[in-house]
Amino acid sequence: MHRLVCRWVPGTFDRVRLQLVDLEQDAIELTVDAAARLLGRRNLDEMYLKGTVRLTVCDDTLKRLSNQEANIPKVILSA
Repeated sequence: MHRLVCRWVPGTFDRVRLQLVDLEQDAIELTVDAAARLLGRRNLDEMYLKGTVRLTVCDDTLKRLSNQEANIPKVILSA
């Protein structure tokens, strides 16, 4: 299991930034719809209220997030 932090990208209403807590690596930026499909819409409810949410995700979810073939528009950002 991995701990993941999901935050809004500053100045946007439709993009989120995901970063693993355990590893200091690059963040992944996704549309909010893509993140909801991968993580579950209910898991993002707290982010709408507080601006950030911490989730625990399994290896399978992590693979789907990093999968280059997932056809999800994403941008890799330096930490």
